Amino acid sequence: MGAHLEDVRSDFSAIHRIDPDALESMPAPRAYSLAYRINAYQGLIRGRWLAQEAEKRPAVPSGPREMKGGEWLATRPRTVLDKISKTPIRKE
Repeated sequence: MGAHLEDVRSDFSAIHRIDPDALESMPAPRAYSLAYRINAYQGLIRGRWLAQEAEKRPAVPSGPREMKGGEWLATRPRTVLDKISKTPIRKE
């Protein structure tokens, strides 16, 4: 928390209406219980937490991707492949 102490002070001020200079004089159990939940609110700490979580996850492309027929079939359950192979070919 030391690296983000000013962010915590700011969030305490904005969210809990606690004077930023009052953080150190607050009873420890009370300060901890408020700080523990601070990322549940829209504030600086939540923004930093969300950024850290986003860095942990690899970027996943959105939308369809191009693939070959064999790749597509490999991702399908065996039951789908059985249905495809048993479908009669229409001769028109």
